[in-house]
Amino acid sequence: MLQERSHHDSEGREQTMQELIRSEVRAAKAELRTEIKDELRAEMKLELEAEKERTCRAEARAEELAIELQRWMANTSSGADEELDTLAVPRTARAFEEEALLMTPLGDKVGPTSSGSRELELEPAAAAGEPMLGGMMVPADDVDLDYKDLTEDMWGIAVMLLTRDLCEISRGNAHKSHMVRLIYATVCYLVNIFLQIAILRWVAIYIVGNSVWTVQSQYAKFHKDTFDSDGNFQQHKWITWDGPRDELCDAVINKRLFLGCVLFLWIGRMLGEFKTIQRMYREIDSLPRAPHGAILQDCISFYRGGREEVEILALPQGIRYAIYGGVLLPKVFVCLLLTCLGCQWLTATLSFSDLILNALALEFIIAIDENILEFFLPKRVVTRLGNTKLAYPITNDQSEAAMEHAIILDYQRNIANFAVCVIVTILYVLYLQQVLPYHTFDIEEHCGAWYMNQFSPKCSPFESGCFPFGNVKPPHDYEEMQPA
Repeated sequence: MLQERSHHDSEGREQTMQELIRSEVRAAKAELRTEIKDELRAEMKLELEAEKERTCRAEARAEELAIELQRWMANTSSGADEELDTLAVPRTARAFEEEALLMTPLGDKVGPTSSGSRELELEPAAAAGEPMLGGMMVPADDVDLDYKDLTEDMWGIAVMLLTRDLCEISRGNAHKSHMVRLIYATVCYLVNIFLQIAILRWVAIYIVGNSVWTVQSQYAKFHKDTFDSDGNFQQHKWITWDGPRDELCDAVINKRLFLGCVLFLWIGRMLGEFKTIQRMYREIDSLPRAPHGAILQDCISFYRGGREEVEILALPQGIRYAIYGGVLLPKVFVCLLLTCLGCQWLTATLSFSDLILNALALEFIIAIDENILEFFLPKRVVTRLGNTKLAYPITNDQSEAAMEHAIILDYQRNIANFAVCVIVTILYVLYLQQVLPYHTFDIEEHCGAWYMNQFSPKCSPFESGCFPFGNVKPPHDYEEMQPA
């Protein structure tokens, strides 16, 4: 009994000791966790203080760089010759003064200025006196920019030369490559204008003029030989007429529907060119004018990094008028010449097979500006052109109703262009063409079955025995039919 009691007592003491040990271990673990948390808090506090110190130093350095940038721009505008060619003016550089504020996207509510460009009303922050840099001011930070690309042809190259390249040269950052590009691209642009006008002139003299002369001489001989002095058609003379009957009946002007369809496509093609000119004018005109005293480099933002991008934010009036006179007016003149000459050339075509070829030749003349850019200028110039953007601020979000209205207006404009194309085609074919002035279309009715015989194959598909050998009479009469 005593042994059993002592055994139970020893077991109870062991359990009590184990519980005491467990409690001490738990207390030690809790104390250790508390110490670790305190150490982590202290380390994090030190890191935060160090980060705050680094942030303060960075802000101070940023203020110093902003002051240096301000001084550099002031020296550049006053004519100082300093070479800081990698300092870029950020998009948010405050560069538009209140009197000229600001860029606007096409279609927003704007008010016309005395120069014809547009300006937005001042934002509240700007009206309260937003800081300025270089006499210019930028849109508010919450204003997104809408970008328009320059056309990828020699006309777009000319706009880039008058804006971006002149800006880089005036900033004093131009290298030999800049000057070579400016001079060579300008020469290519002038060659483009010369070729388009000169080729049109030579086509008018040596091709269209000859075709018109031929058609008119044949038509005059037709009236002289087959009509009496009172204008009555003499059938017996037409049957025995040895004049240019084949050529006259094959003239495109005698098939009004065929000619009208081709002219419809050509006039529509040229309406597309005029739409491009109108769009280019609206994009240039919608850029705000630069404020008084501002120079070109104040209106353009440069980004330099992995990819170079340039935003044209505004235009001085001199540059704007240079684009109007040096780019838009020559393009309008060339398009007018192409439209008139192309219609006359197609109308004076002497055969149906040549009609499509002449239309392709006209397309070749239109593509001269794109061909010069592709064949004679390096690829880097095309990339540079694609990286040059016209930038307009988007000041308000369009509602769904406004978007729907804009879509309807777009369709209305295109429907109007379609109607204009149809009306001009009909008027030209019936009244305005000068290949045969006051043409009464009195040729086709007399060509009749003889005329249709020229376009009808004698031998049917898979018909055997059409072409026998020797003096065997063929199953079809291949002799030329006489006019009825």
